[in-house]
Amino acid sequence: MTNDAFDAKRVVWWGRSDVSYSRNGVIRSAMQKLGFSVYDFKPRCAFTGHLEAKVTSGCNADFVWVPCFRQRDVVSASKWAKKKNIPLIFDPLISAYDKQVFERNKFAPTSKAADRLLRWESKLFQLADVLIADTWLHAQYFQEKFNVRSENIFVIPVGAEEQLFKPIANKETGDQSKYHVLFYGNFLELHGVDTICEAILQNTNPAIEWTLVGDGPMKAGAIKKCGSLPNVHFVGWEDCPYESLPTYIHNANLVLGIFGTGDKASRVIPNKVYQAIACGRPVLTMRSEAYPKELLASSTSGFHWVEQGNASAIVKAVELAIGCEQLQDNAAAFGTYKTYFSKVKVEEALGQALASAAGSLSK
Repeated sequence: MTNDAFDAKRVVWWGRSDVSYSRNGVIRSAMQKLGFSVYDFKPRCAFTGHLEAKVTSGCNADFVWVPCFRQRDVVSASKWAKKKNIPLIFDPLISAYDKQVFERNKFAPTSKAADRLLRWESKLFQLADVLIADTWLHAQYFQEKFNVRSENIFVIPVGAEEQLFKPIANKETGDQSKYHVLFYGNFLELHGVDTICEAILQNTNPAIEWTLVGDGPMKAGAIKKCGSLPNVHFVGWEDCPYESLPTYIHNANLVLGIFGTGDKASRVIPNKVYQAIACGRPVLTMRSEAYPKELLASSTSGFHWVEQGNASAIVKAVELAIGCEQLQDNAAAFGTYKTYFSKVKVEEALGQALASAAGSLSK
């Protein structure tokens, strides 16, 4: 998709979002690469943003984009978009219904509260002229669960901020006498933290060093289980700012993805996976159809696959990874990133989504 494919050149980024969040940063960079200018509109109140936009000249644009996690902004953004006869694109990244009911277990799936949340979010998703998903399994989920038309859903991979996450030529890992396994994240059940801890406890190879970076609800339990082991190291976010993550990745031989047993875990490809392979480091993660089928079938992709929730399989997979030639595994991981998930792939997918959105109003 080239810049010449668009007559429109201005996007309103609607909502009080964190523009530094990885998904948002990658999308905004892709928009600029495609030749769009991005105007940030942060309404004082999400529900009356369309009224505030009346006196905000920057909202006179060609597209309205509601970024991830901003479900609350969709209704007002839709009102404004319809008034201006411009397309609305929504990139939820995750479903509020899925998160509250099946990840946080806040509402029972059969409860009235869950049903109300499902109906509310279904209406929001259907308001968008184009709905963005990060994997084809999420696209399928949006279609089947929220009754969104398949032709209105476009898949854009999350990718990575390539100015930060990139290979370093001839960069060796940390202490060469050890094999360094890295996990980082917010210690959520989705990540399968308990499974990772069980794998650490099952491991009998003293040459394997495990580093777990981040904070979150399951961290205290992880420290209680594994914190006394001499080959296990916990690092909080206060000691690892976001900009330092590439250093931790480059010092690792292998990066852990996620291993949760919930349905959501099988539909996502987490940030850490994109970032690790963008740095040229292999990944050990759960087998999921969210990934291209060619990767699942390959033994030379830089990915090492295990079944979700299986600690013993993680231990065995780490031992197999140790037997791989490290530089080849690194190169394979980066090759997979370039082939499937790079900024070029994000730009292509975004261009297709925006072109469809532009054409949706003429149908």
